[in-house]
Amino acid sequence: MLSVPFGAHRLVAKFDRVVIAEGGRAWILDWKTGRSKPEQSAYAGSLQTLVYRYVLAEAGAVLNGGIGIEPEDISLVYWHAQYPQALQPIGYSAAEHEAARVRLERIVNKIESLADEAAFAKTEDLDQCRRCEFHTYCDRVSERDEDWDFDEDEWDWELIPEAEL
Repeated sequence: MLSVPFGAHRLVAKFDRVVIAEGGRAWILDWKTGRSKPEQSAYAGSLQTLVYRYVLAEAGAVLNGGIGIEPEDISLVYWHAQYPQALQPIGYSAAEHEAARVRLERIVNKIESLADEAAFAKTEDLDQCRRCEFHTYCDRVSERDEDWDFDEDEWDWELIPEAEL
């Protein structure tokens, strides 16, 4: 996970994996487990793609021995468990990086201009709320459902099949 200051906020990217090759070439790898494979254009235009590439370009030096990573050296690859041979590499450039900064500023400004209660309506379904990873920010429920959090010490690991990679 990397984060960068962004105005009065922090922009956070929680990567599945980042690989930096000799010479500074960086690959962001993101696993997808959905049943259908989205079109390349859906990936290229997604907010996840925008944030991941932007944050790595801004903060990649932390992962690269103090040396910054140029936008042109960044690729994001979406890997589908259902389609393992269909890699979806998406490159980056300095021009896209500047456009990303502008788009992100617009998004943050829009969020900041919204009234909290009206803009971020809470679900009436408290079961859904309890399963939400952000439920603690809403102060609506104090504990997760029993099936949300498992104690790994109580698992019988012998019953879980191993996957061959």
